[in-house]
Amino acid sequence: MTGEIDLAAGLEALLAKAGGALHDVVAEEIFPISQDRCPKESGELAATGRVSDPQPDGTVILSYGNQGDKTGIYAIVQEMDVNLSHPNGGQARYVDSSVMEAAGTLAERVAARMK
Repeated sequence: MTGEIDLAAGLEALLAKAGGALHDVVAEEIFPISQDRCPKESGELAATGRVSDPQPDGTVILSYGNQGDKTGIYAIVQEMDVNLSHPNGGQARYVDSSVMEAAGTLAERVAARMK
């Protein structure tokens, strides 16, 4: 029938576009801030930082540490333990603080990239 709208396909396309825009904002704007804040003891942790490709639901993940080696647990400890000292630079909550700082204007920045 002509004139029918494939709502599912339209939503899927919109999610893909939003996921791509979110990926770009996270990779270009938020990830570099998290890299600056990442603890700098050896540089090994910062080297594991990455932004995932968008999932089918538009989700993008900014993460540090590799599952299966020492950087996985190390990344979690460095993120969560606010009592640790970082004499070579960096801070605890390096991912969380970067994302939360961007959260207030994230939707607008993603929308702008979708246009």
